[in-house]
Amino acid sequence: MLAFEVQQLAGNTKWAIPFQAPVPKGSYVAIMSNAGSVSTHALEAAQQRAEEAQHILENELEDQYDQIDRERLMGDLFYAGVLAYHAQLEGLGGLMAAQMSAEYRTNLSVGTYGYQPWVRYVYGMPMALDAGGVHMDLDYVPSHLTKHNGSASQRTEAARPLGMLKSILENVVPEQQFSTEEEPVEGVSAVAAIAIAQAEGQRVFRVTQDNLNDVMAEISISQASREDIQRAVSQFGYEALVHEASITVPGWRGSGYILTDPETGAGSYMIDGGRNGGFSWPEGSSSFMLFVGGAGKVLPLWLLIALAIYTLISAVHALIEAHTVLSDAGCDPRIFQTLLAILAIFVALSLFLSTLGAVVLVTIVLVLVSAFAVALAEAIAGINCSVQTRSDLDERVLYKSCSVVRRTSTRRIGNHCL
Repeated sequence: MLAFEVQQLAGNTKWAIPFQAPVPKGSYVAIMSNAGSVSTHALEAAQQRAEEAQHILENELEDQYDQIDRERLMGDLFYAGVLAYHAQLEGLGGLMAAQMSAEYRTNLSVGTYGYQPWVRYVYGMPMALDAGGVHMDLDYVPSHLTKHNGSASQRTEAARPLGMLKSILENVVPEQQFSTEEEPVEGVSAVAAIAIAQAEGQRVFRVTQDNLNDVMAEISISQASREDIQRAVSQFGYEALVHEASITVPGWRGSGYILTDPETGAGSYMIDGGRNGGFSWPEGSSSFMLFVGGAGKVLPLWLLIALAIYTLISAVHALIEAHTVLSDAGCDPRIFQTLLAILAIFVALSLFLSTLGAVVLVTIVLVLVSAFAVALAEAIAGINCSVQTRSDLDERVLYKSCSVVRRTSTRRIGNHCL
């Protein structure tokens, strides 16, 4: 959990904005705090530093690699993205204000922009990290259009298009940064998700307290999003705009919805899972993934699969030998069944991991089985099974039990091993 407080001081007046965001481990984000206009010089300088780093990587200028670190590559990139967002919001917001005879104003804004991996949960516990994408999570951007001489309804109408502009920029800015002519990037925000759904032929619902139950029966989105919409509409009297079913863009599947206060026009523009903002997946950005660390692959997947197959054969051979040792020692069959159950538990856990994680875990388990299964069986046979030299045991079984314990030439006198 990322938590901090941003303060703004103007004369004797101080504003404080507490900020919390569920940022998982393995993330790299730029923390955005903006209280006014964006400096053109700062934007150009950040873009130039990011372009220089990109030029070094694309042209493989190895003698200049020491000039690039994680902060130089990713920090400058995301910082430039935040500045570009606010610069475009200020410019387009000003044009909107001029067309509507209104005034564009902005206050202290807070949010994050950067790379975040996907966290896979099982019963509320994080189990694995998958390669994620770029998230623009601008929770608090209180810019607005003001009509001094307008009615309340006119002020509400002025607020809605600006809110949509903020949402659109959350997917447009990452697309501008990561798209190329050969590999275009498709981002998603609340407004973009609804537009994509409409293009696919889905119905879009305007949800109020009067039709809440009817709409909930018609839509097919995640349970978290359904609960968010139901709570906002039923408890706070908001209106919601939501499409019929989940959509899919590269690297992401989910839904987008808009929660609006009908009295003020202020709204929250959400994408699936409660994230307020936009998501983009930079296809083919190998240099980007290089600095992420945990999300990259250590070995090619085909090589890991081949290794897993080899270790599987070795493990099966080891298990057969272990079973023979335990059987010859007259051990309880449940001992071997317990060993198989432990192995099955590890294999079952791998089902909750990504493909790469599952292959790695199964391979490690099989290597351990190959290395220690026979030794463990011999230890169990020697400690727990050699005492089963009762007179009703078959002579052949007793002899083999003795040989397992001593591992040397053995002779039997009566019912005792020597």
